Amino acid sequence: MGVESVTPVKEWRRVEPRDAIAQIKQDPRFAVKSRRLHGGEVSPVTLYCYLKTRFGEPSGEMMAFRSSGSDNVVQWHYKLSSGAFILDICGTNAGLQFIAHGVTVVPSEEWTRTFEELKAAFAAAGSRMGEVRRRLEKWSQFVNPFRRLEQAVVSCEDELKGLELAPPTWPPEETGVKQYLEALGRYSDASVRARTAGFCLRLLAPIYAESFVNFVLYFFRSDALAGSDERYRAAVRLPIHERVLSLPGSCQGFPAPLDENAAEYREFLRLMNGRNDLVHGNCDPTQLRVGDVFFDGTIPLWQEDGSTIVRLLQQSLRHVAKDDALMDAEIVRTFIRWILASMKPEIAKHLRRLMASEYPGLRSDTGRPGILLPNNVYESYLG
Repeated sequence: MGVESVTPVKEWRRVEPRDAIAQIKQDPRFAVKSRRLHGGEVSPVTLYCYLKTRFGEPSGEMMAFRSSGSDNVVQWHYKLSSGAFILDICGTNAGLQFIAHGVTVVPSEEWTRTFEELKAAFAAAGSRMGEVRRRLEKWSQFVNPFRRLEQAVVSCEDELKGLELAPPTWPPEETGVKQYLEALGRYSDASVRARTAGFCLRLLAPIYAESFVNFVLYFFRSDALAGSDERYRAAVRLPIHERVLSLPGSCQGFPAPLDENAAEYREFLRLMNGRNDLVHGNCDPTQLRVGDVFFDGTIPLWQEDGSTIVRLLQQSLRHVAKDDALMDAEIVRTFIRWILASMKPEIAKHLRRLMASEYPGLRSDTGRPGILLPNNVYESYLG
């Protein structure tokens, strides 16, 4: 089997998958195939609208394996006859893929000619394609800022939970000195990692909490706020304690005001009020005091006996200690659960799903938020 042509495009015909599969099984010509991965020559949405305009709904056999949602490797599939062979055109998570059954080689210049003919066909079918395109829902997809922060918080938590921070003690026997020094090295490494992760977690926790409040305010804002960008911006600029308490008036889904005396809210406020020292890099030495040390010239003298390394490392964790940092994250989660419990169950359920989505979207015409794709997207090369 030599070089053959997948053009002209005008001669493409729809073929029923069962007939094509039977033909492929019976005709030895179809034992060979040529594959072409999309190289960006045509827009997938434009090609899809053209094929749907011309051939109706996608009906290739891969559609039988497609789930009802967007959690698929092959999202759409047209099976066409093209001259002496059969052509599969598939929209996959890896991009457009073309498979020509019954031909060993389709040279690149032939594919170039195919895409040029397709573009001409798009222009000729423009008005009819426009009708198909207008029926599509247009969504704007974005990175979920709350989810991204949550992942950073979880990463810091996992780092801290895996660290052993008990300092070693000096051995009673000289034979244990080597093991002690090795343990001291491990403790030193763990302390430095804990200091970094604890600092990052305590820094992130207030941002994590505020991100949640802003997430609720944006996606569930009332019609009054949705209709006025100025009013929405004013709501976002409120001090955080006012912003939280104003959620029932600013957003859908709250049947009653929030209780400002609730323990969850009070702990949240304590967390937010304590963030300034970290956020602004407070350098007040009295806040990070290690202790007193006496000097005789250049000779340091401590009031209490012990390892200088352990003493310094322990104090370096002041205000960023493992337990304190982990507690901050739990305060935020308790606060989030409190807000969710204060909302109508169906709204809270929708909010939870949006919070967990990596790349949610907004419908362009209505502004409605939605989940467009699963968090784990898989790709595969069709063989």
